[in-house]
Amino acid sequence: MELVLFIISIISIVVLALNNVRLFLKYRTSLQTVVKLTINENIIKEKLALALLENSRIQSDDGFVKFLSESRDWAFNYIEDVQKKIFVLKQRYDNKVGLDESLKELFDTLPQDNKEKQ
Repeated sequence: MELVLFIISIISIVVLALNNVRLFLKYRTSLQTVVKLTINENIIKEKLALALLENSRIQSDDGFVKFLSESRDWAFNYIEDVQKKIFVLKQRYDNKVGLDESLKELFDTLPQDNKEKQ
């Protein structure tokens, strides 16, 4: 009887030890997977933060480029308009007709700051 209890105890200890080793290996692999996933998550977060920063920088650059483009277009239109009015003024000056009206139209193209000083 004691021999049977001894053999059952030995078998139980061996089974528990094998089960312990199996669980250790299982959780070691799971732990390694969790660590890898955590590292990958941190890398992705850093890349996302850099991408968002780059995107905001690009958007601000796009806004500046748009401002430059619109300013250039406005300047070209302004110069073209003033040149037309100068041409009309020259024609009227040569003909001595409507000179005051042409001068007023030309002076109206000046920016507001200059109009207030006159």
